[in-house]
Amino acid sequence: MTRSDKRILWVGLVCLLFLAGWGTIRAILSLDAPPPDDADLRPSREEIPEDRNALASFKQAGEKVDLSLDAREELQDLLDVRQYDQAKVDDLLRRHAEALALWRQGLARPALQVPPVDDIVADLGYCCYWLEIARLVDLSALSLCRQGKDDEAFHEAMSIVRFGRMVMGADGGLITFLIGKTVEEIGLVRLRRMIPQARLDKGQLALDVRELARPSPPGADLADALRLEYQIYTKALDDLYSGNPLFGGGSGKSGGRRRTPAPAFHLHVNRTKGMFAEVMRPCVENAAKPYAEMVWPERPATVRKSVSWLPWTFITGNAIGKMMFAALTLDYKEYLEQKCTRNISVAATRLLLALKGYKMDKGRLPETLDELVPAYIEAVPPDDFDGRPFRYSASRKVIYSVGKNLTDDGGDDPAYDKIDELAYGEAEAPVEVKDLVFPIPF
Repeated sequence: MTRSDKRILWVGLVCLLFLAGWGTIRAILSLDAPPPDDADLRPSREEIPEDRNALASFKQAGEKVDLSLDAREELQDLLDVRQYDQAKVDDLLRRHAEALALWRQGLARPALQVPPVDDIVADLGYCCYWLEIARLVDLSALSLCRQGKDDEAFHEAMSIVRFGRMVMGADGGLITFLIGKTVEEIGLVRLRRMIPQARLDKGQLALDVRELARPSPPGADLADALRLEYQIYTKALDDLYSGNPLFGGGSGKSGGRRRTPAPAFHLHVNRTKGMFAEVMRPCVENAAKPYAEMVWPERPATVRKSVSWLPWTFITGNAIGKMMFAALTLDYKEYLEQKCTRNISVAATRLLLALKGYKMDKGRLPETLDELVPAYIEAVPPDDFDGRPFRYSASRKVIYSVGKNLTDDGGDDPAYDKIDELAYGEAEAPVEVKDLVFPIPF
């Protein structure tokens, strides 16, 4: 055997050893982990009978709303008290009378439930129409208030709050939660704006305070929405691994075209589900806690390294799983902050109603919020940021939350002296938010 033949033999041997070694490594890296224990992250869904579900009425109402740019700008202008015109308000409400009638039919139903959401791109676009309906009802409440019909105006605003809560509990994931939260806030802001001049009896004020109380455990609606997001992500992984269409046909209902299943080396379904569970579980648990007690999960280190150096993703296996995880996981901390802000808004509105009733009786504001209990409110609501009772300054006539910096700044942050004007674009948003301050303008 010549030297050249030996060299060729050695090269061939090295190549064979390399291929055998790489095949062994690839086989090892193709091994998936056991299925994660994620029973606590699976949402429960109890189907609501059609005759009890408000969905059909709300969808029909949305289809009747004029969503043209001119109509939306007109509505926004009329909600600004500086541009209010009663004749134009009457005309706009008349043009939407059919939509509002259908909406009221839906509101009379006990619950709202959207079709099962099991697809990353599920069609929930019709929910966006409900924001415009809420603004139309808000305009109706404003009109009634300006006409001195306080009872009817408060009823309209409370209807918006109920509508928002129905949407939040509609089993539509984060989309319906966020839309419902926005709708509820429209009603809460309207209530706070009407309280100073309201001419209501104590019984009606007490009824509104009780109705605004949280109907379910704190954070339950957000926790359910996060569980549904986890289910959507894990189903997408199963569809990708099995070759089912990812978009608009994963369950076979839309006739999507099957695709080639993802190779085991590039997609570890169970391991990726475990990464999603590692991030989602603390967020679900956080939903029931005040902000100060929340624990924030970190993205798995293997994913951070893979995203920062792409070749490493393909060398170490599960490239598709890591990239799906990186693309789909959101900043859930922001949603949990919004949950706290929402609970603060509800608590502040209830306190303002209770303070209004107290002042109607006593002719003055109380020295402490404890004086409201139990005649005007069953208990001083907690600040959902630090878990302590809501703050109150009788001298400055404000109630306030410490906000996400968890520091009591005395309720003197001027940025939030006009907190409700921010909701209507009538004031500029502060650069830095400290305490969340709600003035007591009566």
